[in-house]
Amino acid sequence: MFAKCREAGFVRREFVKNLLARKHAPKGWQYFTVHAITHHPETASGYQGEVAADLVGAKTEDKNGRWGWNPLRDHVANTTARPEFSLIALICAGYEKTIAKDSWRSPHQSHRDYLNQLVTWGYVDRTKSVCFWTANERWSHGYGCAQS
Repeated sequence: MFAKCREAGFVRREFVKNLLARKHAPKGWQYFTVHAITHHPETASGYQGEVAADLVGAKTEDKNGRWGWNPLRDHVANTTARPEFSLIALICAGYEKTIAKDSWRSPHQSHRDYLNQLVTWGYVDRTKSVCFWTANERWSHGYGCAQS
């Protein structure tokens, strides 16, 4: 069962990477990011720079092991193009950091908000019956932070 949850995390991250590779930011990204920062501040303060850089497709040098190295910070410092994509990646990386492999047992509100926003953007979790909850039970858009 946990293998499927890890697989769901991989699929979810691949979806976000593809979403952020598009020409335009997804609809409602502004509200999504400000909601995350104001309602789930740990998403902005606790993100992993490596994950965020990967999500936004930043080309970074391999500096693993360098104390305090943050590839997203380096990416933002080196380019002024598409800053909204870096912000979305930062927020998504923060959410990804807090989702544990057994979060499906008792999902936190922040997980519901994040996953509902991904669904609004077109994400389909084919493993959700194992990992979190089924769409009919708890994935109603009333919980998410997407604008109608």
